[in-house]
Amino acid sequence: MKLALDRSDTGKERLQPAANNPEIPCLTQVRTAFGAAAAVLVAGVWFAWPSEWLGSRELHTLMELLAMLLAFFVSALALARYYSRKSKAFLYIATAFVGTGLLDGYHTAVTSSFVAPLLPSGLGSLIPWSWLASRSFLGLFLVFAWRAETRGDLDVATVNERKVYGAAFLLTLLSFLFFAFAPLPRAYYPEWFFHRPQEFVPALAFGLALIGFYRIRRWEEEAFHRWLVLSLLAGLASQALYMPLATTNFDVWFDLAHMLKVVSYALVLAGLLGNTLYAFREAEDSVQRLGALNAELAEAGKQFESLVEGAPYGILVTDIQGRITLVNGRAEKMFGYTRADLVDKPIEGLVPAASRSDSRFATEHAIDDDEGAMAPNREVEVRRADGSRFWAELTLVPVRTGARDLILATVVDTTKKRLIEAEREKHTRELARSNHDLAEFAYVASHDLQEPLRVVSNFIQLLEVDYADQLDDNAREYIHYAVDGAQRMRAMLNDLLDYSRVGADIEFKSIDLNTLLDVVKADFELALEEAGGRIQVEELPTVVSDRTLLSQAVRNLVGNAIKFRKEGQEPVIEVSARRSEEGVEVTVRDEGIGMNPDMSDRIFELFQRLHVRGKYPGTGIGLAIVRKAVENQGGRIWVETAVGQGTSFHFTIPDRRETQAVDGPPSSNP
Repeated sequence: MKLALDRSDTGKERLQPAANNPEIPCLTQVRTAFGAAAAVLVAGVWFAWPSEWLGSRELHTLMELLAMLLAFFVSALALARYYSRKSKAFLYIATAFVGTGLLDGYHTAVTSSFVAPLLPSGLGSLIPWSWLASRSFLGLFLVFAWRAETRGDLDVATVNERKVYGAAFLLTLLSFLFFAFAPLPRAYYPEWFFHRPQEFVPALAFGLALIGFYRIRRWEEEAFHRWLVLSLLAGLASQALYMPLATTNFDVWFDLAHMLKVVSYALVLAGLLGNTLYAFREAEDSVQRLGALNAELAEAGKQFESLVEGAPYGILVTDIQGRITLVNGRAEKMFGYTRADLVDKPIEGLVPAASRSDSRFATEHAIDDDEGAMAPNREVEVRRADGSRFWAELTLVPVRTGARDLILATVVDTTKKRLIEAEREKHTRELARSNHDLAEFAYVASHDLQEPLRVVSNFIQLLEVDYADQLDDNAREYIHYAVDGAQRMRAMLNDLLDYSRVGADIEFKSIDLNTLLDVVKADFELALEEAGGRIQVEELPTVVSDRTLLSQAVRNLVGNAIKFRKEGQEPVIEVSARRSEEGVEVTVRDEGIGMNPDMSDRIFELFQRLHVRGKYPGTGIGLAIVRKAVENQGGRIWVETAVGQGTSFHFTIPDRRETQAVDGPPSSNP
């Protein structure tokens, strides 16, 4: 799989798939490069053994001067990276190389004819031991850099720069003083296989740093860490393979170790230079992105201004102290002020003193509010420039921005709304009074007409008994029609009385529909036995409803299902309920004669019958009672039917909590 460099928001160069870019190495190729470099360094020992090469003091001085310059360049770039990215690892790398550069300079100075006579030890000891001090210092701080990278601590607040710089300065100063005043032991042990075994001390530090940086696998993401791993390989080889084999100053192992040191410094410098160039490219891209964002921000600002100006309501924007910073044209017309009159003025100046407690900008609550609006849909009385007042709906919304917190106030003139609501309340009161009067009239009419009907019916029946021998068949038939009409009129008046009482006193309570259906089944037990029918009830829920209204609805629907059954067929009535968006939907389904769907609305009207009276008795008021009982508790009713295919009545019971009795039209019971 091919990989490409991707510049992420974290500033890292990541190896990403690059199927169209064969020049970018994949991870396997990177590992191969590491292995090849290690193999070359090991093979170099084989090719250099044995060799009679003997360098010179001048060559050594030249290599050390080059190493010192490279070390200072590395430290400068690493410090720049540290102060731009605040990465603790780069602080340790910069400190490592600045101290190493100073020690390399000292190592170079001891070979000069001017400095060497002033020191207590000869060149045979000064050069190897000063080399060892420089390499040990570098290896130690690279281990510190690895540990900082492992912790991933990028917070500069946790980095005590003074301690790091102080420790580096103290170690460097102690090294200078030690070499200046302390006699040094011999550095070469020709009787051993490794003539300079002390070189394994810094080699151990280089090895730890190499293993550490390799295992954290940052080299998979950042080019700099790949260069750093190669540098540590060269440094480890210099300390563990080459310098321990040196038998004297300036021999082949001595010079090869110095060359590898220069190479290792150069590798780190190359990584930092690449990283710096990448940072410049990233900065250039950031500038371009910033320019694009500024253009988008300017366009967004224009769109915002257009939206604010085009809003159908007044908009005021204030700071958290309540001082107006922006006004749209609608607000100008609404209040009668110009923008110059309103900007930088307190918004509370638009509210009369008596109403300010309702509109006060409690800014500490507005800014802390997590749900958005601080005072949604609050209606207050506000004041125009001419002193007149009007009612407005005020909504305060906190707006959090990067620079400061603002409050958006929307103002909607509710004068027309209040007039409409007042008119609606007036009509509602009139309608309630009218309904009350109608209920009173229906009750009085149905109740007071009972007595005349009873008198008429009784006297006609007495006439039939007392003058039976004088009446012919036509007279008896007329008397029968008169009595039957009076009885039907009484039934209609009784039903009308029941209709007028529906919803008279509503009290919502928890009702178990299963218990209510048990009562209904018991009431219709005789009728069901005569018809050979049955009621099938599913498990029903508990609802909050008025027991009387609910019982009236269910009784009438079940009674209709029994009445309008098919001839010769035992009626089966199914009662079920389910939860819906409107609450609980109750269904009463039968397999009766059904009806024309076009009559679905007509059947709920008063005294509406679809069949001849002789075949199906009744006054045509039962379904009107059902609809009134359902609608009086906030539900609705509808029917699904077809001729000969049965009928399904559905009605809803809204979800509600138990409440106290709700007064309906007062009864007029004598």
